[in-house]
Amino acid sequence: MKLLNLQKRIAIIENFKFLTTNANARQYARVTTSVNISIALLHGAIKLHGVIFDLSIHCIAIMVKHTKELEKLRSKNVSLVFNIPTKRVDTGFWQLKLEADITAIIEKDGKAKVICELNEDSSNESMLMEYIYDRQKELIVEIKKMSQLNHRA
Repeated sequence: MKLLNLQKRIAIIENFKFLTTNANARQYARVTTSVNISIALLHGAIKLHGVIFDLSIHCIAIMVKHTKELEKLRSKNVSLVFNIPTKRVDTGFWQLKLEADITAIIEKDGKAKVICELNEDSSNESMLMEYIYDRQKELIVEIKKMSQLNHRA
């Protein structure tokens, strides 16, 4: 850390490196998405739409409009359906369908943050891991660029 000023909310960080460990060792690292990713929460006849707030290999946080249907999903198992961007296929995205348990619903200003813990036996876990790993690399590059710009100033 080169400079930290909490009052001005400024941090200048330098000497970043890519970690030599693999994505499995960073299983609890959370990342925001590079673009807004729409997501559907499905449980029986209930279908809610939201946007991914952040995600990790084990958990996805989703922002949705707070509704009566949402309260019915508290502590339930749901299906999560969404597309994540990738350069590895011609369509430019992977469609994922993951099973998860809703572990928390945090309401604020008519919206709700829904925390979903992913089930371990997901066949799509490797695609999610790849996206998270790629996103972590993107964030490191962005921070390095910002650090270099601040260093020159």
